[in-house]
Amino acid sequence: MIYRFACDIAENMAARLWPVSVAYGPEMIMRTGDESMMIVIERDREAGDDLAPPQGTQKNPRLQGIRNMGVTAHLHVASSLPGARVCEHEHECDALVDAFYCEVEKWASAAKARPVNWLEARYLTSEEYNAQAFPSGVVYRLRFQVPRAIWDKDYTGASLQTGVIASVATTVKIGTTELDL
Repeated sequence: MIYRFACDIAENMAARLWPVSVAYGPEMIMRTGDESMMIVIERDREAGDDLAPPQGTQKNPRLQGIRNMGVTAHLHVASSLPGARVCEHEHECDALVDAFYCEVEKWASAAKARPVNWLEARYLTSEEYNAQAFPSGVVYRLRFQVPRAIWDKDYTGASLQTGVIASVATTVKIGTTELDL
């Protein structure tokens, strides 16, 4: 669900003409900082998920609960102004944070994944993001939870073998002689 969410946010931001790349993390390589705006979306592995019973009266007995999935988004922003100061980086980042917040809320409404539970929204200190090799700019972290229904259902993916092969007979021809193996 979170990967699909990241793909949807990327499409929606592109449709709104935001010059931002969106990636599903965690990133496996160090970023060089070539892009001025980047959003990395991943599962919140520190906070994890919260499980809860269904809300309100339910007519579908298969709905067993709600799983509030933890998500973290890091917004990496560097102003394109020459010699940009922190205030210029933050000005660009604040606009991107607003746009991202709006896109998450619209996505949640369309996916019937409401309400989004916002847990953290803050700039990271340079000590917190310098390990990510982002040479200039700022990094803003948003942590939130998106509810997902837990359904009691049968497995619909690839299944295990359903038949058993009793034996296999193979004939090998060597020269003029046939051998049964």
